[in-house]
Amino acid sequence: MKNLITLLLICLMATEVFGQNIPNSNFENWTTSTFFQEPQGFGTSNIQSYMRTQTGNVTKSTDSHNGNFAAKMETKIVGLDTIFAILTNGNLGQGGLSGGIPYTTRVDSVKFSAKFNLLAGDTATMLALFKYSGNIIGVASTNFQASSSSYINYSTAVQWFAPYPAVPDSMLFVLFSSNPGKNPVNGSYIIVDDVKLGNTLMPHGDFETWLNKSVEDADNWNSFNIISLLYPPAYAVKTTDAYSGTYALKITTTLFNDNQDTIAHVTNGRIMSDDFSGGIYVPQNPSKVSGYYKYTPVGNDSALVALRAFGFNNQANYSNLDNSILKLGAASTYTYFEIHLTYLGYPRIDTLGIAFASSNIYDNRPNVHAGSVLIIDSLNIEFAPLGIAEDYQQSNLKVYPNPASSKIFFELDNNLKNSSIKVFDVQGKIIKSENITDNYLDVSDLVNGIYFYQISNNQELSQGKFSIRH
Repeated sequence: MKNLITLLLICLMATEVFGQNIPNSNFENWTTSTFFQEPQGFGTSNIQSYMRTQTGNVTKSTDSHNGNFAAKMETKIVGLDTIFAILTNGNLGQGGLSGGIPYTTRVDSVKFSAKFNLLAGDTATMLALFKYSGNIIGVASTNFQASSSSYINYSTAVQWFAPYPAVPDSMLFVLFSSNPGKNPVNGSYIIVDDVKLGNTLMPHGDFETWLNKSVEDADNWNSFNIISLLYPPAYAVKTTDAYSGTYALKITTTLFNDNQDTIAHVTNGRIMSDDFSGGIYVPQNPSKVSGYYKYTPVGNDSALVALRAFGFNNQANYSNLDNSILKLGAASTYTYFEIHLTYLGYPRIDTLGIAFASSNIYDNRPNVHAGSVLIIDSLNIEFAPLGIAEDYQQSNLKVYPNPASSKIFFELDNNLKNSSIKVFDVQGKIIKSENITDNYLDVSDLVNGIYFYQISNNQELSQGKFSIRH
């Protein structure tokens, strides 16, 4: 009788709706990540390069002319994208190059040291603009071709358009690793050091000090906060205006590129422009995600919660099985929300992507307004019942004994031999992850309860559940 009651309890556990803690669901944990370094006093093309190649293209080099460091600039071509390196003491903003440093001396030359390897047909360019009240009154420029394995000392004359004694009020220095108006070549590079205006070192022209370029993001969540390194400030930040705990997630709609581009969303999956994919592992089909929000829209804007559910099948690999979008209206105090999924079929859902947006990025652009603010906190997932009679093992794989106490055996076909197995608890946490060399798994260290497994190789996946009863 005791064994029968225990077995009945296990069956009931398999049929009830249960909740799962989404990783960092309360947005309490945040991490600052450094993406690249930049020389103090200069802006670079590193953000554009990192977005496409995961590395910067203006880097600190120990191959210096003087001191410890110099600046190395390298052109990169990825697919149809050409990312020539830019180094400037001005601004690389939405309107292109601008600004510079305050400067009030009429010098006769711009001096620097450089070594380079410009591949066939490529040209690097140095340009120095001396300005007064925004107007250019003096120019110095140098082009580089071919290669030099040792440093060459350059002294480039300044051509003054305004007669003496006119002096500038600012100076803009810029160096390109390739000529953007011609045909940049992948791998062309130039290393520069000791930039001087006349005989005086330009501020930070020795490239000795480099600064980390870092962004803080919520753990287990992804954003486009890296854009803030070019267009500050960050749009997805932590706030102490929390529903529970210390922090919540605050998203502020930001428009840039003459209001043609919007960043307004955060996801637990892979973030893309105005979209997302992927997400977290879920042990069975989810029924809803709930949480609490505040929303301060601008104009007729509205916020969004979006779910995207994926499942694996051997024919189509990962398939998008279900989607749901919920619009959120204005709320000055924390308000409960829930968003539902209705898919109950096969293949089952094993990956759930969740996204939040402070503007309706899927709707007409006139309804998207900069400055709309969404605050999210205290998330939870609930799951649909599995059902006692449901064949959760979606393949012909046999698993025994079930319940198990010390070992669980798998009858693997040839396609799944030498595969890997992951075991999850009902909270979605990975309990075991290892390669299968025999046809069994040691489960003696698992406590009583329901567990889920995935056995996979590069071509096939089998998944199901088992229980432990000691």
